[in-house]
Amino acid sequence: MQIQIANSVWDCGDSTSKLIEVLSSIEFFLQENELYVSHLLVEEDEVFENYKEYLINHESNIQTVTIVVVTLAELINQLVISTSSYLDRVLPEVQLLSNQFYQGASSETWSKFAQLIDGLQWISQMLFSIDQINHGLKGLTFVTKERPEFETLIRNMQDAVVNTDTILLGDVLQFEIIPMLTTIHEGFKLIMEQKVVSTHVN
Repeated sequence: MQIQIANSVWDCGDSTSKLIEVLSSIEFFLQENELYVSHLLVEEDEVFENYKEYLINHESNIQTVTIVVVTLAELINQLVISTSSYLDRVLPEVQLLSNQFYQGASSETWSKFAQLIDGLQWISQMLFSIDQINHGLKGLTFVTKERPEFETLIRNMQDAVVNTDTILLGDVLQFEIIPMLTTIHEGFKLIMEQKVVSTHVN
C-alpha cells in the first residue's frame, strides 16, 4: 500500500507492522506541521472513519490511498459549516415530525424519524470532533457542553420507540430536541460571528 499525504508518498510495504510504523510517522508529520486529517480518498470513495483503524482493517484491499489534510482553521470551517447547514434544514422538519406524532404516526413518519435519529447521532459525533479540537473559541465551549444532555435525549427517544409511545415522542421532539438543537445552532452562530470560519463554501 502507498499512502499519499500533502506532497509526500509513503510506502507501507506488505506487512501490518510496516503500516503501523508508517502511520506513526504520519502522526508525527501531522503534529509537526499542525495539520489534521479531513478524510481519506480510496479510489473514488471518500472515507470519514478513523483513518488509522480503516487503513489497518482494509490494508489488503487498498493499493493507493490519499489522506486529505487541512489546517485547524479549515477543519473548524468544515465541521461548523456542515453541522450548521444540517441544522438549518432539520429544525423545521423536527417541528413537522413532532406534529405528526401527536396526530398519529404513519409509516412515512417512522421512516423520517429513523432518518432523524441518524442525523442526531451524526451531530453528536460532530460535537465530539469539535470538542477534541479544544481551540478556545467561545462558541466551541458553548456547543460542546450540550453533548452529554444531547446524547441522553437521543436515548430517551429510542426508549420511547421501544414502547411505541408516539405522544411521548412528540413531547420529546417538541420540548427537548428542538430547544437543544436551537441552542447548538446558536453556538455555531457565535463561532461564525468570531469570523474564524467562512460562511461560504467554495
